[in-house]
Amino acid sequence: MKSIKISLVILTLAILLVGSASAATPLTVGGDWLFYNIPQSATLPIPSTDNPFTYTSAVPTHIRITDGLCVGDQPAVFDLEGNMLGSGQPVTSTYPECVPYATDGDTAYAGGWSHACINMPASPAGAAISFNIKNIAMYSSTQGDGGWVRVEEGYCPTTSAPEFPSIALPIGMILGLIFVVYSLRKTPKE
Repeated sequence: MKSIKISLVILTLAILLVGSASAATPLTVGGDWLFYNIPQSATLPIPSTDNPFTYTSAVPTHIRITDGLCVGDQPAVFDLEGNMLGSGQPVTSTYPECVPYATDGDTAYAGGWSHACINMPASPAGAAISFNIKNIAMYSSTQGDGGWVRVEEGYCPTTSAPEFPSIALPIGMILGLIFVVYSLRKTPKE
């Protein structure tokens, strides 16, 4: 009788583990944008119904998220413990007109929708990297919405700004030259 109870407990735990593992939404590194759903709710943050998302990578990656459909939501990425890893910027909503209306991740990420890029480390020894997406701001508590997520190799693209010395040096040289020319003209001739 005792062995039957132990077997039932082990079987129940195995079903729970398999059931929870299959609930994750798999992502492919370098794959296409994947649409995620955000249900209507009056309580923020609002988790996606597709959470958690998971992938593996032996190299560093970055997660791109973007609001989609109607402009106005602010998506964020959280680890499974609830710590925010990054979020999109606040944007002005176009609700209820919802013009423009993004129906793909590239348009939304490049356009006026809230978006973010979050750098992630390589997964240790092939372990899965899992995260949740939640909206931390929503244009309407009576409307569901969604957005797109994508994982790519490498780090988030950056725009480089000129360093201070690279700007100051030519300006200093020009000012010095002007000073020398001005000084030579002011010098009395004998």
